[in-house]
Amino acid sequence: MSKKLVAGLISVAVVFGGVYAVSAVENNKQESPAAAIGNDEAKKATSKQTSELITIEKAADIALNEESGEVIDIELDAKRGNAIYEIEIQNKGKEADVKLDAFTGEVLSVKSKQDDDDDDDDTALPFEKGVLNINKAIKIAEEETSGKVKEVNIDLENGTLIYDFELKGNKDEVELTLDAKTGEVLDVEYDD
Repeated sequence: MSKKLVAGLISVAVVFGGVYAVSAVENNKQESPAAAIGNDEAKKATSKQTSELITIEKAADIALNEESGEVIDIELDAKRGNAIYEIEIQNKGKEADVKLDAFTGEVLSVKSKQDDDDDDDDTALPFEKGVLNINKAIKIAEEETSGKVKEVNIDLENGTLIYDFELKGNKDEVELTLDAKTGEVLDVEYDD
């Protein structure tokens, strides 16, 4: 009787294992907005990571735990097949560049230097007022242009926090500006 029980348990394990494997394959077929960043290498890299990018606010918090100051620039880009946040922090004549894995939040590098730039009008990005989730912003930009996101910057323009997108369309490059709080498309430019 114990041989039948063991055989039954093995059969159940094999069936559940097969169902799990098929489910995992089906889930990997669905491409998230985050997987669209960059090129095919970036898509391959997302298979080992989560399907959602960490938020801009979380990326800023992680960077500020590494270096004190004010976040004045955040860029999302694909580097060597990975989606990377590049965060610039300014503090009393010093500048730090913090690079994070955009999916996990892992700190990849921190570089500090003297700020030789005489441009003292760099303004801290106002995250406390709420920012549209980066994954939703990517989806809006891609649906508006039928393109794939290559790069995203978040900036302050005339007092409005905006996402600046660079996308690759079927035949052309597209630049799209999106209100980072409301999701409203502010400008679209096609380059042939």
